[in-house]
Amino acid sequence: MRNVRTKYVHAAENADFSVMVTELLSAYRPQGIPVRMVFFGSPESNVSFCQQKERICTGISQKYGEHSPVVSYIAQTPLDGSGMVLEVHEILPEAGDRLEYKRFENIPYIVLSGKEGDLLFLGAVSGADIDASVQRQSEEIFTKIQKVLQAENMPVNAIVRQWNYLERITGFEGDIQRYQAFNDARSVFYEQTEWECGYPSATGIGTSFGGVQVELQAFLPKQDGKMPVALDNHLQIAAHAYSQQVLLGQKNSGLKMKTTPKFERAKLVFTPIEKIIYISGTAAIRGELSLIDSDIQSQTLATLENIEYLISAESQLKAGMQDGNDARIESFRIYVKHISDMEKCKAVVSQRYLDVPVIYVKADICRDELLVEIEGVALSKIN
Repeated sequence: MRNVRTKYVHAAENADFSVMVTELLSAYRPQGIPVRMVFFGSPESNVSFCQQKERICTGISQKYGEHSPVVSYIAQTPLDGSGMVLEVHEILPEAGDRLEYKRFENIPYIVLSGKEGDLLFLGAVSGADIDASVQRQSEEIFTKIQKVLQAENMPVNAIVRQWNYLERITGFEGDIQRYQAFNDARSVFYEQTEWECGYPSATGIGTSFGGVQVELQAFLPKQDGKMPVALDNHLQIAAHAYSQQVLLGQKNSGLKMKTTPKFERAKLVFTPIEKIIYISGTAAIRGELSLIDSDIQSQTLATLENIEYLISAESQLKAGMQDGNDARIESFRIYVKHISDMEKCKAVVSQRYLDVPVIYVKADICRDELLVEIEGVALSKIN
């Protein structure tokens, strides 16, 4: 099994939605097998979000049939002038790999079985009512995810990469912050198992519509295979070790305290030919505090510095790998809070990573003072 490669396809601005979906699917030129498609668009309400997602799923089903990739639709406006952007994750199977397209109840997923283990791809999972409370939606979503993992005999701690999308992420439901409510539900879900290899890499990011959605990738190595490795960053306190002072809002009355965001700064997964580093959503945080009163250029630079240390040989060595070497960035997804900041952010990124595939989308970050968040994938050769 080889790495999942990321490709970006852009649709014309201000075209009819169905036309943009057709345009994106027609313009996509695969080099491998597409296993995940993530569409970024600008619905005007939760009603239009649901209608548009259904149109996307219909288009993919018509094109790919029983071999459809898993799908996510994210209400984040592209910032490059496109009407929509399509992010595709492709897999390059090796001889002997088995790719299966499965469904549990009404949830489609894909499993790639190879010599080193099983890799599961799951698209965005939602609750039945995307206008319900964050706690209710999150609990329902994690129940669905657990059932899918159980169907494949995968433990919860097999999750290596998770995307958490929250409508109005920094908003409140009563005196409880919506992101905090999600973190509480995630913590309860994760408590059922031990995380010997660290929590997943993850992104928690805001959307304009769509309620709560969780998208993930899980990997279960063979019995004699190399286990994934959590990477940390000495410039930042691990998110799951944050103090109560940086967690906003009041605690859930059913819990002893506000729970921390349960993710690692990055997660490294071994394949026979390379190491894949899944970089979590990263922002201008040092220690556990945001770099407040910083402009977009300063925050972007600080964020890139955090990432560069995270994927460095030094970081890998501290994680216990004796054969660490500096990884190279394969792709970026960049979330910018204010449209007016996009060009300044892009100038900083382009100066350091001119040839890296990247998309920019408008999104609320999990702290009001943060202006940009960056996630990505990096690759490193095995010595």
